[in-house]
Amino acid sequence: MPLSTDRADDDTWLRTLSAAHHAKLVRYISNMLYPNFHDLAPLAVNDALHLAVKHRGELDDDPLRWLYIVATNQARTRMRQERRFSDRQTPLDVLDDEPVVAEPGEKILINDSFQELVKTLNPVDRQLLWLTDVDKLPHAEVAAILAEIFKVPYSANLVTQRRGRALDRLGADPMVQERHRLQRLRPIPPRKGDDA
Repeated sequence: MPLSTDRADDDTWLRTLSAAHHAKLVRYISNMLYPNFHDLAPLAVNDALHLAVKHRGELDDDPLRWLYIVATNQARTRMRQERRFSDRQTPLDVLDDEPVVAEPGEKILINDSFQELVKTLNPVDRQLLWLTDVDKLPHAEVAAILAEIFKVPYSANLVTQRRGRALDRLGADPMVQERHRLQRLRPIPPRKGDDA
């Protein structure tokens, strides 16, 4: 998609992109930054959406994978900036453009039951389970996202195996079995096109 010189066309594209992906990305980043920095999620997602407009000519027809990666990186950058200050009242960098809001009054949704369920897992496994079981992305897509985020090779097969091990660890925890019984995260067969 070539970058338009028409600002109105870019605004329309940004609004379409935001309407399609903003809420999903904010939920993902909010839960990634939970519990201390989840309020930075809308800012990181807005950064990613505005960067998408600047890189519009380089993106595929569906830039969702790119948005996950860039929003994660923007969230990490904002979290590092925030940690440098002891006072949470210190103002953050503001966007030059107006913030993108998919719905008026949209709230950050933290999935408390998910957070309680996965708190014993490492951050990579928590993100992997969010992408596979909450956002329900194909394992090949999750592999590409994680490879870019963590700068290590991933494959759909590795995602399937790592997801299975994470669910086994959760299933072995007696507190998890009693409290949640893995209702939200039960093993499912890989989707068509995923490596088995």
